[in-house]
Amino acid sequence: MGPSDQIECAKHGTGAQAFLCHHLIQNVGLEFHRDEPTAENPYPDAWCRAFEEVRRRAGGWDGLEPASAPPIRLVCGHCHDNILAHHLTAPRTLFARLRRVLARSAVPKPPFKSVVHDEAVLTASRRARDRLRAELKPRFIAGLSPGERLMVKAPFTTPAGGREWMWIGVSRSQGPRIHGVLENDPVHLRDLKAGAHVDVLEDEVLDYLLFRSDGTSEGNETAKLTHGER
Repeated sequence: MGPSDQIECAKHGTGAQAFLCHHLIQNVGLEFHRDEPTAENPYPDAWCRAFEEVRRRAGGWDGLEPASAPPIRLVCGHCHDNILAHHLTAPRTLFARLRRVLARSAVPKPPFKSVVHDEAVLTASRRARDRLRAELKPRFIAGLSPGERLMVKAPFTTPAGGREWMWIGVSRSQGPRIHGVLENDPVHLRDLKAGAHVDVLEDEVLDYLLFRSDGTSEGNETAKLTHGER
């Protein structure tokens, strides 16, 4: 491993380069996919199940459109190992997959949290939509900087007639509609899964998240008003 394969980590000092999808860095308990580590490649690239489904539908990474490619973050080898320790490796065999499914079905889901959007939340939401239309949409259409990514939170109608709010990774903005990839598994919508391609009305967006290339982000102000809603 030469000097070009090394990076300077603020936490661990000089170390080997490694690459992870941003979902693995920002969450815990996700299923992750990667090649097996080897002596030549001790820190293989890793990505979450949502992006594995995107990769499979495209027939491999080479078949992905640039806008659909997962945001990848550069970390050091120590961070790589520490982050993956908080996740679950993808089951490799049919029996292992079945065992994983049975284990999930045996664990009851936490009760769905119903959130009331009061006037303070609605006001913050209007500010978010105004910024989305006036600044972020034109910037997205012109082309975000490398490493930047835009997400929006929008409603989906449940079978009972309610609304479930979910995050969408924006891949295209066309007129009044926003197209993208669903970022999380819904609770009440069995026909939708993370990684599904969806489109929503811009006027119905509740909030946005803009991830910058330096690892910081902005937006999601409504979550602070609904006591940490995600």
